[in-house]
Amino acid sequence: MPLPSFRRLLLAILALGCTSAVVPHAANAGTYTVSGVCGVWEPYVTPSSGITVYPECPWVRARNIGADGSTPAGQGGGWVFRAPAGTWIDSFTLQGAMLGTRGWQVAGYYEGGSVPGRDFEGCPGASCPGQYRYFNGNYPGYGASGLVMRLRCGAGGCPNDEGVTGYFYINQSSIRIADPSPPSVGLVGGSLLSGGWKSGVQTLVVDAQDNTGISEYRASLDGATSRRLPMSCNYGVKVPCPAGPQTLEISTAGLADGAHTVTGEASDASGNPAAASATIYADNTPPTQPLDVKLESGAGWHSDATVKLSWANPAQNAAPIVAAVFRMCPTLPASPTPTQRTAAEKRCVQGTRSGANLKKIDDLKLPEPGAWDLKLWLMDAAGNNQPASAVSVNSLAYDDTAPSDVAFLGPDPADPARVHVSAADSVSGVAMGAIEVRRDGTDAWQALPTEATASGLTAVLDDENLPKGLYFLRARAVNAAGLETSTDRDGAGNTAMTRLPIRLASRLTAGRRGKRVCRGHGRKRHCRYRLATKPKVGIGKPTRLYGRLTVAGKSMAGAQVQVWRRLELDGAQWAQIGTVTTSRTGRFSYRAQRGPARAIRFRYPGTPTIRGRNGDVALRVKASTSLRPNRRNVINGEYVVFRGRLRGGWIPAAGALVELQVYSRGSWRTFAQPRANAKTGRWAYRYRFETVRGRANFRFRARIRRQPAYPFTTGTSRPVRVRVRGL
Repeated sequence: MPLPSFRRLLLAILALGCTSAVVPHAANAGTYTVSGVCGVWEPYVTPSSGITVYPECPWVRARNIGADGSTPAGQGGGWVFRAPAGTWIDSFTLQGAMLGTRGWQVAGYYEGGSVPGRDFEGCPGASCPGQYRYFNGNYPGYGASGLVMRLRCGAGGCPNDEGVTGYFYINQSSIRIADPSPPSVGLVGGSLLSGGWKSGVQTLVVDAQDNTGISEYRASLDGATSRRLPMSCNYGVKVPCPAGPQTLEISTAGLADGAHTVTGEASDASGNPAAASATIYADNTPPTQPLDVKLESGAGWHSDATVKLSWANPAQNAAPIVAAVFRMCPTLPASPTPTQRTAAEKRCVQGTRSGANLKKIDDLKLPEPGAWDLKLWLMDAAGNNQPASAVSVNSLAYDDTAPSDVAFLGPDPADPARVHVSAADSVSGVAMGAIEVRRDGTDAWQALPTEATASGLTAVLDDENLPKGLYFLRARAVNAAGLETSTDRDGAGNTAMTRLPIRLASRLTAGRRGKRVCRGHGRKRHCRYRLATKPKVGIGKPTRLYGRLTVAGKSMAGAQVQVWRRLELDGAQWAQIGTVTTSRTGRFSYRAQRGPARAIRFRYPGTPTIRGRNGDVALRVKASTSLRPNRRNVINGEYVVFRGRLRGGWIPAAGALVELQVYSRGSWRTFAQPRANAKTGRWAYRYRFETVRGRANFRFRARIRRQPAYPFTTGTSRPVRVRVRGL
């Protein structure tokens, strides 16, 4: 029995009230709009429906098949839109057309939500006059989980052989989806979360999952956004955005050294945000220069490639020092060319040594034989390192090969006394060596002053001083790394030997002119002066010395003769004081100035083909002093003061010893030893006469013996007399 109209109205109002109570509350839900038809709406067909459902993008269609037979009542098909799980339809816009004749019905209705099954469009019906309808409207969603557009056969059967009598199509669709749930966000990896101190640009892996996908990933440090990563979303599908882990690069530059909070955020397709946080430690300040760097293995060349270094670490405010970085490059010449620089750069080697509070490297290996320069700088736990702060360590070098091709070479006619030994070392070079000789018949080897040259070793056989005879030779070449090669053979494999003397002999005579000696008569008369080699020279007086230089009995004209001097002091050394040149007859002279006792040496150094020669002259200068008593006549028991002063200077700082002597019983006897003052040379002694009977005359003198620090030979003063009258 039909209900009265007012009762039907009341039930409808109550139904609407109940519907409003179950519509999801969308105040905190985000929304997004899915636009399009194809790929958004899904087809469905019941068995034996006699309906075809197909896309004709950008449209979708449903119609009866228009063939023989009919469709039973209730059978149909169409297109359905279902919101992603956890979301609902907030509102939508739909555009298309529908036709329902000969029993066919078209309807659009809600799935789920507050009004499940309610039509939002229909044909035939009150909203479909004339059995055809074009629809284009905005519709509320009522929290529905889906929308269905359906073509079905109504009561009875619906013919298919009369053509297309029922259909609909959708050519535009825009559905607003409400999503109340935020995504789930987790920080799942990346270098920023790997533990320890961080610096520079790091990575953070943010994993976000959501039923509608993630539209944007973000990362922030201490609340300040550091990185955004928008995703490519397609709002032509129901789940428009991708989801899952994404890697974001984050720069820690500008952060203060210490602890900080990193936050990973994600927003879903409807804009709902969520976040996860973690604590990190950042340090962007690189360590300063290593301190007190020491090359424990020593500088210079070595035969071992191992280098040992030590240093002190500077103080750190945050991340500790955990590594040292080194770079080794070949040593360049003082003014390298661009080509040399390029070639050296290609051979550079860089590496790292790690360790907590690392302060030394004991096993650093030089890349290959040769000279290398090393740069060393520090790295902290955050990876901060600054090559500009590197300390340079130079003179690292090694050579593991001894010199090669070591052999004696033949003599040079222009310099026959010089011995040459060939030796090659392409890495460290021949740094030193020794050439030795042994006289035949003896066992002792004698080293010669040896020099290293670019081609090997060289030394001079001193045939001026070595005894004549046959000599055997041997040599030892040492490279800068200390590796050596020895030989006693020449290039042909024969024993190396030579015979001395090699050079021409020279003769040099020198001295002060003495007695003139003549020989022969008439035109054959020949006179010459004998030369005294130990002349006596008065104190304070100069003297002239003469000499002559000959070679093989012939005069050496224009030769340079060196003049050397050695004072008559213990431990005194020779010192060159001048040079003289020989005349066309080979003669020379030299004026020796006044001075102490000394030896004068005239030295002809020789040439590569002539042996040198010395001529020594000993100038014997006696010490001298004055002597004066303050009284010459005294009575027994009285005092006499003897005074004097040394002449000629050169008195040592401790003074000079003077002996006072008296002549007694046929000889001079010392009775006192006063010391002369170093500055003035003066001395004095007070003597008392005793045990004298009668009258007596005494002779006194002062004697100055040769003393180690006083460069004069023994000399005496003039004697003085003192008369003494006894009791």
